[in-house]
This record gives sequence, C-alpha cells and structure tokens, in this order.
Amino acid sequence: MARPDTSSDGAAPGRAGWRLGLEKERRAAYGFVLPALILFGMFILAPTVGTFVLSVFRWRGAGEIEYVGLWNYRTAFADDAIFLRSLKNNIYYMLATLVLEVGTGLVLALMLDLKRRGYGLFRVVIFTPMTLSLTVIALMWSFLLHPELGVVEGPLADEDRALWALCVVSGWTYCGFYMVLFYAALQGIPRELYEAALIDGAGEVRRILHISIPLLRETTLVSVLICVTGAFKAYDLFWVMTRGGPHHATEIVSTWLVTSAFSAEASQMGYGAALAAIMTVLVLAISLVYFLVSRTGRSQEYA
Repeated sequence: MARPDTSSDGAAPGRAGWRLGLEKERRAAYGFVLPALILFGMFILAPTVGTFVLSVFRWRGAGEIEYVGLWNYRTAFADDAIFLRSLKNNIYYMLATLVLEVGTGLVLALMLDLKRRGYGLFRVVIFTPMTLSLTVIALMWSFLLHPELGVVEGPLADEDRALWALCVVSGWTYCGFYMVLFYAALQGIPRELYEAALIDGAGEVRRILHISIPLLRETTLVSVLICVTGAFKAYDLFWVMTRGGPHHATEIVSTWLVTSAFSAEASQMGYGAALAAIMTVLVLAISLVYFLVSRTGRSQEYA
C-alpha cells in the first residue's frame, strides 16, 4: 500500500531557494577573494618559487646559466665566512631588538596605562619615529654618530660597537609601535580586575605582575613574532648607515645577499637566490614555532 505524501508543497521550493542563495553568497565571496589571490600569486608566490628554482643554478644575471644543484647552499654554510658572520649578526640583532623594541614598548605601555599627567604628549613623542621614513632616520642617526662630526664619538666606525649602535637606533624607531600594541591590549583588560586587586591590598607592581602581564600573553606572542621576522628582513637601516661595515661588523643576511647578487664584483644571482631561500625557510620555521606555541597555549587555557 502506497504511503501518502505528507510533505508540504512549499518545502522543496523553499530548500531550493535557500541553496541557491547560499551558492550566490559563495560565488560573491570567491569574487571578492580572487583579486587578492591573484596579487598574492603574482607578487609573493611566483617570485618565491622562482627564487628557490634559481638557487640551484649558477648565473651572473646575463649569459649562460648552469645547473649546480645544492652547491650554492654548501658554499653558504661551508665556505662563506661572511655569510656565517652575517647570520650571527642577525641573531644578535634579533635578540637585542626583542629587548629594545618589544621590552621597551611593554614598559612604556604600562607607564601610559597609569594615566599620569602629560601621558598624551608622551605617547605622541614616542610614536613619532614610526611616522618617519627609515631612510630619513638612518641619515639623521648617521650624522649624530658620525666619526668626526657626530655627537657621540664614532660608534659606527668601531667594529665592537657598530652593531649595537644600530640595535639602539632600531629600538628607538620601533618601540613606539609596540607601545601602541600593548597599550591597546591593556585597554581591553576589565577595570574590575584591578579594582578587586586594589581592594585585596595589591600594590601597583603586583597588579602589573599578576594581572596586566599575564593577560597580555597573546599580544606579547604576536609582538615577538613581528619583531623576530622583522629582524631577519631588516635592510634599510643597515644599508644606509653602514653598508655592512666596518669590515662586515654590521653585515646581516639581507645586505650580504644584495652585495652577492647585485654588486659588480660578485654578481652571483644564483648564490644570492640561495641566501634568500635560506632566509625564507628560516622565517617560515620561526612562524611555525610561533603557531605551535600559540596553539598549545590556547589548548591549555581552554582545557
């Protein structure tokens, strides 16, 4: 015996209309994303792939191109003392900027959060370097640190002090950026937590240590990632102020890459591409570590 059809007449058309609307929304979303994907493919993905391909060839920018496999990579780690020194300088620079940029930015943000008199002017003054071009900043500090005419007696000409002078300049430039990040995060912390701690007798330092800093964990992780990856992408400041000198004391991977690939003396495009590939892998590895650390922290938080 056949079962009666209990479905309503408008149910099927209603479901079809809902699916059609959903499909239109998906197409619209793809349409909005497509231009960004095209630009990403043209200006990020394609050059990156091209760099890795070029890194296994020997080429001087013109003429014959020769496949050499991993020879460029072996040269970088086994025979190029300047590259190894530049990599070490990059690590020193990264560690110094973590303190001078992120650490100083955190301290300044905590000071601003106290809302003392004149804090608005203080915030503007500290953030002002971020509004200037790095080239302008580099030229200004080059005059201030000039070996003969500078206010400070020639640290840029001293192999032992030149790198640390650049770290200080970088810290002065970017600490305002991290100050703004931390200050914005501090404004999102409920004031009730501070009031409850104040009622319990907690002083200013204890409130900072037990409320502010723990709740700034996510902002701190993001700031550290930006600072670390930025340290390995640094170029302008070093090139304008010292060009890697004196005697490669301030050479970093990016400046040595440009010198190796584009200078008239070297003109080793394949080798320069290999150095760029090494930097890319290094930055990706750091980003992966950040992702794993942040994901582990979130899983423990919600456990």
